[in-house]
Amino acid sequence: MTGYDKNGNILSLQCYGQTSASVYGLITLTGNLLNRVDDTATTSAYNNGFEFKDGVKQANEYNYDSNG
Repeated sequence: MTGYDKNGNILSLQCYGQTSASVYGLITLTGNLLNRVDDTATTSAYNNGFEFKDGVKQANEYNYDSNG
């Protein structure tokens, strides 16, 4: 976790794992709602492995209605 707000909510989360990059995922939250996900890895560590494809690349990638 890279930061918290005054209510203790996670502001962003970095994931580390078996890739050529040291950080492979960056998750940004607003309160307890997912705001955006970025894949920062350039290659997968495993042949034919599944990976997240970030096709949007916007500041707010997820929207919520009044029910959350």
